[in-house]
Amino acid sequence: MGGLSGTQPTPNYVAPIIDKYDCQSVAGVSWYCDWAGSVTWDQDPYWFQGVGGGGVAWTGVDCEASADDCRFVGGGSEAGTYPSRDKSICLPDIDPNCELVLPDSMKTRLRVAIADFVKPLTQISDVALRARCQAMMNEFNRMLDGGLVFIGGSDTPLTDVMSHYGAYDTQTHHIHFDPWAINGATKGSNLAWQISNTGLHEAAHSLGFEHSAPLILNYRGRTPVYEEDYFKDLNPGGGSSCMKT
Repeated sequence: MGGLSGTQPTPNYVAPIIDKYDCQSVAGVSWYCDWAGSVTWDQDPYWFQGVGGGGVAWTGVDCEASADDCRFVGGGSEAGTYPSRDKSICLPDIDPNCELVLPDSMKTRLRVAIADFVKPLTQISDVALRARCQAMMNEFNRMLDGGLVFIGGSDTPLTDVMSHYGAYDTQTHHIHFDPWAINGATKGSNLAWQISNTGLHEAAHSLGFEHSAPLILNYRGRTPVYEEDYFKDLNPGGGSSCMKT
């Protein structure tokens, strides 16, 4: 879940590692992008060296924000196309950090976990809390049904200082669950509680809400707790939570 997840780097979040490409052109006509290591997702993956037409300079470019600067050839793509940051379409045997399509069995696992651990709306008496819980549930179901929920291509295990069960990406508008978390989320388990919590937490990010760094409780594993609406509504215990204990 967030904090062990989130959209901005915090002491409890680690951005996925993606490929970095160094791109060179002649007078800005065609870009040739060679693999040059890796960067974290929140950094610009494409670095451009303009040769001719005013000198040479390396600049990092976000290809979604500056698409006209990102036309390239090479790297297995056709001339005139754009580099893609959509990890859902990469090949896991080539790029182990790409997102993997969530199979139906894992979709069922998520739905069962939510049914087991998220309170029915009829059991939430507070009107405002009930509305927030319903908004997160509706958004998560929309994303799950719409193919926007994935298995991450790599793990950030809880032994790491910065770790998460899953995360929301503001670039792709995808949720992913780390493989170790969703694969271990058998019915009724602590991990099933965590992924149900994570699903709603990341849905809150998809709705546009943010939070500060959490405190960490030793509850059903490592569980972050928050002060902000929506996120605090998922804190464990009591009548002020969307979550069952």
